Amino acid sequence: MKAETHLIGAIANDPIATLGIVAQAGVTSEWFTDIDWIAVWDYFEKNLGEPEKCQVFAMYDRFSDRIEHKIEDAMSVAIPAQVESYIKTLREAWQKRLVRQVGEELINAGDDPFELVSHKMVELHDAFVERSRLSVREVINREIQTIQDTKEGKVIAGMKSCFDVVNDDWGGYQNGKLYVIGARPSVGKSTYLRQEANEFLRNEKRVGFCALEMDEGEIRRLMACNELFCNEYNLRNGAISQAIIDSWAIKMREQANLPLYINDDGGQSADSIRAWAIQKHAKEGIDVLIVDYLQQMSHSMKNGLREGVGITCNALRLLAKDLNIPVIVASQLNRASEEDASRPDLRHLKETGNIEADAYGCMLIHRKGKKGTLEHEFINAKNRGGKVGTLQLMRMETQSFTFIENTLATSYKG
Repeated sequence: MKAETHLIGAIANDPIATLGIVAQAGVTSEWFTDIDWIAVWDYFEKNLGEPEKCQVFAMYDRFSDRIEHKIEDAMSVAIPAQVESYIKTLREAWQKRLVRQVGEELINAGDDPFELVSHKMVELHDAFVERSRLSVREVINREIQTIQDTKEGKVIAGMKSCFDVVNDDWGGYQNGKLYVIGARPSVGKSTYLRQEANEFLRNEKRVGFCALEMDEGEIRRLMACNELFCNEYNLRNGAISQAIIDSWAIKMREQANLPLYINDDGGQSADSIRAWAIQKHAKEGIDVLIVDYLQQMSHSMKNGLREGVGITCNALRLLAKDLNIPVIVASQLNRASEEDASRPDLRHLKETGNIEADAYGCMLIHRKGKKGTLEHEFINAKNRGGKVGTLQLMRMETQSFTFIENTLATSYKG
């Protein structure tokens, strides 16, 4: 309580000097326990950009006489120059309360606390990571510099893809955004993701990969096959030359030195993926997260599968924003996309419209014919950042079933 009083008093004494420091420290109303101070902090927070409104004379008649007297008393004991010390003390008190609360919840969690543990691990991590908010000027300068670097050809706007349509239309994968890759089963969702993972690694990016269908060995084996255009089925059955096996083994051993982190636990939920991704981001500094695939995740079923998938998709969007990295997730298309002879579109995303709503970009993979057909189309179905409606003709290479570009991207009418 003392730290709360001192912080409010310091801000009221000199809001112009202190509010910026407090805002950058990430102070929230959750840090306070005194109801009066919560109300005062909420007022301060609404006026971060106009600190003159937080000066004591400007706050008269904003609060009751009792609260105004409390503010004046707080000002008499607080020193604005010590605001960072007050923030530190207040944060530590809030963290201790949160740890006690989480401990009590886990003790009473029952026989199967795994989901709760994953969720609370995320909550505690967020509480103990100090997040600095950029000032308005810093945000503006960062955005100007990004645009200037892109214009001068120093960088593409986002993380480089191995597919031209992603680089040309999306500017690569943007930090803090969710991307959805949609296709029917066995059309190439996992292949797309593995090829992108290989491209990210070639560009010295650190890759987190959550796999819900395959185990780690299978993913690494297939990634090496994609790199060499090697037939994985023949490899597994020994129907391949020793020279190719030797080349494949070299590629496999190279992976030991690459920053590729694979989570192949089955039935992962949004909370467990979030907990794992936060841990890897803190420890390894992952630059991108890949999830294969959405419908295989464990969802909350309280209000049905559709809403459960929607909640999960939104959680992945928030994860991308919180970690400030691209999150790329594969999603199935519904059966209507098979029955309809035309190209698939966003309405064919399986289970819920939330997938379309939460995604920053959506690429649909369409096989032009029955199973075994090599001709495919990548359809840029959604792009909040600009161009949409581009179709990239692709061909699936016959040995490794790896996508290769067939022709340049063209516009189409969906």
